[in-house]
Amino acid sequence: MIDIHSHILPGIDDGARDVAEGLEMARELVNWGVKKVIATPHFLENGPRLTPEETREKVGEFQERIVSEKINLEVLPGAEVFITADLGKKVDNGEVPTLNGTRYILLELPLEKVPAFAEHVFFDLKVMGYIPVLAHPERNIGIQKNPNFLYRWTKYGVRVQINSGSIMGVFGRKARKTAKIILRNRLGHFLATDAHSRGKKGNCLVRGMEAVRRTAGKPLTREFKENSRMLVENRELLPSEPTPFVPSGKLTGLILGKKF
Repeated sequence: MIDIHSHILPGIDDGARDVAEGLEMARELVNWGVKKVIATPHFLENGPRLTPEETREKVGEFQERIVSEKINLEVLPGAEVFITADLGKKVDNGEVPTLNGTRYILLELPLEKVPAFAEHVFFDLKVMGYIPVLAHPERNIGIQKNPNFLYRWTKYGVRVQINSGSIMGVFGRKARKTAKIILRNRLGHFLATDAHSRGKKGNCLVRGMEAVRRTAGKPLTREFKENSRMLVENRELLPSEPTPFVPSGKLTGLILGKKF
């Protein structure tokens, strides 16, 4: 399996504190069947903010330590990029790491709301040839209230990554409920750990995939695994037809406005 979202790179953000903890996280991933992991340290407006070159350099150094410890894990460069109104400009200037140097960019929304400028950023990135991948949108309060934000966005090329911990209930009832809606309405494309340390329930992709299977069936679990491989290889994902979320007994709440 491939984990496309992990804070395994030591000493950068709120993930692995040092090399020793990073190596323990690597061993844990291997024990749970992960062969490749994309290191996605936070890229913030005011905080950690590695350039693509710095990210590749630090990942290379960490990979050397992993090899010296005889851990069978390949670490790839990436970032979890906090969305800002001028993100398109930063990407165009070459400031922002993408996932393994591909056209896929992992974006993080603020947890408390959906920014009004979000669609403009998605549009900018799409015009430049990049593919936005939303990290754990099931934890966003605005999306919890109306999952059809994702229906609208995925129809026009945005891709969605769910946290394994969300579907297993680690982040609370609302995140789990929203994750299940995303799965059942074919609004998601990846499952990842978003691991920040070792020994956490949500870090196990095997258990997460089993929860996906119970919620949405075997075909979707296979699709998630294949999509992660295709992302790393910078290929198009498997086709998936999303459906809008309609609350039981209701026909309201759909956000199906103009195309962006």
